[in-house]
Amino acid sequence: MSSDNATERALAHKQETAPTRLAWMDRARGLGIILVVFGHVLLGLIDANVAPNDPAYRWTVYSIYLFHMPVFFFLAGLVVQSSLNKGANQFLISKIWTIAFPYVLWSLVQGGLKMFFADDVNSPVHGSLLGHILWDPFDHFWFLYVVMAMHLMTVLLGGRRLLLLWLAIATSLLAWVIPDAVWNPDNILHKIARNDIFYAAGVFMAPYLLNRETPIIKNPLPWALLIWAAFGVAAYSAGPVTNFSFREPLVFPATCLGVLAFVLTAMAWRGAGGRVLSWLGVASMTIFILHVLASASFRILVDQLDVSLPVELDILLGTLVGLGLPAIAYVVLSKLGWLHWFGLGAPPREWLQKMASWMGGQSAAAQARSPKA
Repeated sequence: MSSDNATERALAHKQETAPTRLAWMDRARGLGIILVVFGHVLLGLIDANVAPNDPAYRWTVYSIYLFHMPVFFFLAGLVVQSSLNKGANQFLISKIWTIAFPYVLWSLVQGGLKMFFADDVNSPVHGSLLGHILWDPFDHFWFLYVVMAMHLMTVLLGGRRLLLLWLAIATSLLAWVIPDAVWNPDNILHKIARNDIFYAAGVFMAPYLLNRETPIIKNPLPWALLIWAAFGVAAYSAGPVTNFSFREPLVFPATCLGVLAFVLTAMAWRGAGGRVLSWLGVASMTIFILHVLASASFRILVDQLDVSLPVELDILLGTLVGLGLPAIAYVVLSKLGWLHWFGLGAPPREWLQKMASWMGGQSAAAQARSPKA
């Protein structure tokens, strides 16, 4: 027992003293955001009957959707402990600014634009839906809502990794096993329960995956190839049985394999391609928030000009625009120092520290005023 605790403390110390940014994590975010944009463009064209809903496209969407969002929950969990080490108040303020604030702001912006261009979008938004965003997120903003809920849960549990993991296992079992007819998978509580296992796995595995001495990290490429092969078998076996659904219990093993293979691939990626992915990873929050607006603008422009593009070119251009325009916005806002005003980056560290100190002072004052037992 003492030996296990000593090992975990040593691993945690390595995690805490590691650089604040790991290149492979930025590469993972960069590669992940490419899949997010590509998947949304492809699915949007299928829903609009521009791309055919044939087996090749179904397999592509199914394979990507099996793991591309779980990867981001896993990555979010990996860095939680190092953020919590700065104090719960500073952690919460940081997440409110970088997750809750952009969730509300950009839900209203995108929702308002979709109302204005209701005749040109696949899924129009009505005014009543905008009033429900505090409990019913729409479009891709559900991810921000869910990850914020998970951060709050972690704080409430006092950062206890094992307790968080067991709670996530229990809720995920319910979400993956209860039939969709009983518990709607589009319900936000279902999305929290279905994905918290990946977040908790990230929190639990952080001391090992952020430790450069872990054997699998020293030589990740062979492991990545092996696990990708296992993912292919698992995904291929479950696809036809589940009608290419990424929410069925049968696909859960494929999802877990996909997440692990993806992370190991990011660790193994080097060279110029890796540097591009790292840069996209740094800009991934801006790209995630803005990519739907960018891709939809391109789609509306093509429709308005009555241009007929080959499906493959439509997908490629939509993906490039979905990545490129937000990337340009990131560069411009970053140069101006305005990212945090749009919820696309963290505010200056001194702000966070001052706000955290103020919160701590308010809490201490409230305790001092409370009657003694």
